[in-house]
Amino acid sequence: MKRYLFILLAAVSVFSYQNIMAQDSDSKGDYLVSNAGDTLYGKFKKKLFDEATFIVNGEKIVLDPTQYSAYCTKNTLFRSIQLSPKAAPQWMQCLENGRICLYQYLMLGNVRPGQPTINHVIWLAQKGNGSILNVNGIMASEDIAKNNLTLLFADNPVVLNAFTKSSFSTKNIRYFIQQYNLSK
Repeated sequence: MKRYLFILLAAVSVFSYQNIMAQDSDSKGDYLVSNAGDTLYGKFKKKLFDEATFIVNGEKIVLDPTQYSAYCTKNTLFRSIQLSPKAAPQWMQCLENGRICLYQYLMLGNVRPGQPTINHVIWLAQKGNGSILNVNGIMASEDIAKNNLTLLFADNPVVLNAFTKSSFSTKNIRYFIQQYNLSK
């Protein structure tokens, strides 16, 4: 019995040490990329009602999407995206990063004052430096979103054909963007 207890305690110690080391390596995983392309390593901080900041060598840096092109925290990439020439850049989560990038934009709004906030999760895709296109049909029609995806997949007939035969869903949208990025 003592032997089993010793083995159990040893296993718990090993797993605890691995978890501590994994947390330490994760803390070094946060980074911020300036518009000039410089990468700063530090720690992402966001308190409930405060601005998101980055701590680099003890210095607090406000995450301004006009000054920085990207940041990564907890293995989640965010990019500064400008939806139109007249709009200010905004942080968007990059769900898929490749030849086609898939971004998630959370749009909050009230129908009328005093009513609950309505959340719209909008998926936008961009191929290279091309236009940013709505691909999930939120705040645009499903037909427009399907057409946009058809344009993005046009140079890959295998992915395009499989996409046109599938049902239209967020799961399939993400899957076919992943397939496109894995091909060629």
